[in-house]
Amino acid sequence: MKKLSVFSVISVMLVIFVSTASAGIIGTIDIDSVTYELTDPANLYGGGFTGQSVNSGIYSFVTSDPTGAGVEVVDYGFCIQLNQTTVFGQSYDVRDLEDAPLPADPLYPASTPMGAAKAEMISKLWGNFFNPAWLAGGTPNKQLGEAFGIAIWEIVWETSGTLDVTSGSFYADNVEQAVQANIWLGQLAGITTNLVDVVALSNNGSQDFVTVPEPATMALLSLGAFVLRRKRK
Repeated sequence: MKKLSVFSVISVMLVIFVSTASAGIIGTIDIDSVTYELTDPANLYGGGFTGQSVNSGIYSFVTSDPTGAGVEVVDYGFCIQLNQTTVFGQSYDVRDLEDAPLPADPLYPASTPMGAAKAEMISKLWGNFFNPAWLAGGTPNKQLGEAFGIAIWEIVWETSGTLDVTSGSFYADNVEQAVQANIWLGQLAGITTNLVDVVALSNNGSQDFVTVPEPATMALLSLGAFVLRRKRK
């Protein structure tokens, strides 16, 4: 068998990783359980809903068995989808958020990728307005976490072109901090700093989440994924 040079081996490894990264999957992780203490109910309209009460807010994870570079995640996140519950003990793909598959209709299996524009808005929202102090709990923090979750849904599901959690093709009521959510959303267009590397935890048939990898593991993301992301931007 012909020996490959070190350079050839590195080149092959990079090609393999870039090919994998192009599918948007960074690795996998199991979600063993989810707790809901930091959520609050809101009534949703649009995306298949006509006033149904759904909890929005911060969901805490117990995760295990991470595989692949950069898949360790913090133990909390926000829902992406509207009507799906979480199936515990399942393996989730960890994806670049722009590649997170969304249902074309909430009643059908996941299909359409979220896209770079929506992913960037969520990155701006998280990097500039998410406050870890909300994790301490209490009614005011639960309401702010709910508003943040509704703001994420607004970015994902609104089709009118105007981001407003109280009106449009997708909106909600019974959201105590709706005014604050709209303040955050109204500032996104002018923000150019503090973007964070948000990722999706994706499982067809179970609720998908948006979260942020641990800072230490972000350094482990390979050059192939970094180069690919730069090219997309």
